[in-house]
Amino acid sequence: MKCTKCGSEIQDNASFCTFCGMPVMKNNQNNEMNIQSQNTNNMINNTPKKSNPWPMIIITIVVAIIIVAIFAGIIIYKNDSDKTVPIENTQEKTEETPKEEVETKTVDFLDYKFTIPSNYTVSNSSSELLLTDMGSGLAAAIIYEDSVTYDTLVTMKDQIISILEDVEANSSESYDFSNAYTEEKTYNGTRFLITSGITQESLVLDLTYAETDNGVFLVSIAKANADITDDERDEIYSAVASANNDTF
Repeated sequence: MKCTKCGSEIQDNASFCTFCGMPVMKNNQNNEMNIQSQNTNNMINNTPKKSNPWPMIIITIVVAIIIVAIFAGIIIYKNDSDKTVPIENTQEKTEETPKEEVETKTVDFLDYKFTIPSNYTVSNSSSELLLTDMGSGLAAAIIYEDSVTYDTLVTMKDQIISILEDVEANSSESYDFSNAYTEEKTYNGTRFLITSGITQESLVLDLTYAETDNGVFLVSIAKANADITDDERDEIYSAVASANNDTF
């Protein structure tokens, strides 16, 4: 290497110039500092960026809409095929019939046990739990989602409908959100974030998030040719809440 003062050639490991006596340690230190600075910049550039949860939330909503569209078609077909309408007794009832206790059954889904009213037909797989009541034309799909938490979804409560509208605008399905609204309710100790009043032709839909231990249950309810009643919501959401009995 060359001396920075006189320009003479000196050995690479020399501590000073043998011609003018100029120390060369400062040059080595500068080289080491440059190397350290370069390593620091590389570490900063290679630091992974924090992931954005919004794409996963939107994907979750899209999955819910797809599930509703699939099993809701089954209900419409069933209702259209039932041509016989039962004749109701028009005589006034002299005594009010006491409400019978609803019979239930236990259904396993993932690591949870659901207590389901016996009037619902149950179909479950590793990814979803489907409940159908052909008598009332009501159906519900339940899936488990661990990519978001209930508290995260609550923070976007006022944005859920606008996100759904954006998803619908880019899909082949057509939904009406003009009467939709989102509210929080509690069933049997479990918090629910419910978006009601969604319609698709003759279908009325609920899209709901239910709190659970490490994620949420995503619950889609559909009913053909009629509004979803409070009693029907109570049945479905209480069944969902029953899965938390062992964990909450």
